[in-house]
Formats: sequence, structure tokens, C-alpha cells
Amino acid sequence: MSQINEESQTLNDSNLLILGNFVSKDGYTEDAKTDVIKQFETLKSFNGKVIFTPGQNEWLLMAIEM
Repeated sequence: MSQINEESQTLNDSNLLILGNFVSKDGYTEDAKTDVIKQFETLKSFNGKVIFTPGQNEWLLMAIEM
């Protein structure tokens, strides 16, 4: 993600589409969760739009948490 972020800094109009189902059906361990959060935090300075499309696994995890 950091390389994508760096590349966006050289472009005028960037878009990043993140497709869902990158989360396993069982979720993450706390260590893995921390790593994923760090990766996504690098996108705070992304030069453009970041679009996240949740997949079935993300919807499933949100439903379980509710």
C-alpha cells in the first residue's frame, strides 16, 4: 500500500479501488488486525480518491459484530 501511496503523489488525479473479501471469514488475529490497520493508515495521504467496496466477508463480519 505504501508504494501505491507514493506513486499517487506523482499523479494529478488518482483513484484507488479496494475490492472486498480481503478479510477471511474468521476475521483476523489481533496482530494481523494491527498490521492491516497500519497498511490502510498509509493511505491517509493518498493523492486522490480511495473507494472501498466491501465483499461478502466484510458484510458477514459486520453482521456478526452487530
